[in-house]
Amino acid sequence: MWGYDQIREFTATKVAEKLKDIAPENIVTPHPNVAGPAIEALRYTGHEESLSEMYASLLATAMNKDTIQKAHPAFVDIIKQLTPDEAKIVRGFAKDESINPLISVLATSRPDKNIYDGYSIILKNFSQIGERAGCDYVQLIPAYLDNLVRMGLCEIPEGVSV
Repeated sequence: MWGYDQIREFTATKVAEKLKDIAPENIVTPHPNVAGPAIEALRYTGHEESLSEMYASLLATAMNKDTIQKAHPAFVDIIKQLTPDEAKIVRGFAKDESINPLISVLATSRPDKNIYDGYSIILKNFSQIGERAGCDYVQLIPAYLDNLVRMGLCEIPEGVSV
């Protein structure tokens, strides 16, 4: 757990680095409903680079007159619900707007049955997303994707099959 000295150092370096190209007159005090929860959340996640990077970006956005309106207070709660690997995936989505293919393999118990009459999931949401994002626990990618879908950060089309 980070103490306030570590958080102060973090904001003095990481957040300041993100604001280095902003004119001093455009740097403002962030709204407390964004900065307060973000700083408090850093106590518990500051040691996780992928998450602390998201908080640094949010704080820098909230401190720039030109982007302050983009720093919604709900973003803190969204980041709180991410694992470090999920943060890496989201960062990858932001960098590359292309489609990320994935596959789920379903099997029927009997060859004469239609897949829609009953099936078992053999493999769910398999993809290369985790490897490309540099995730530590690639075996958890299906669960990560389920969480990102639940939060509305990505979608997995239903009914597309080969």
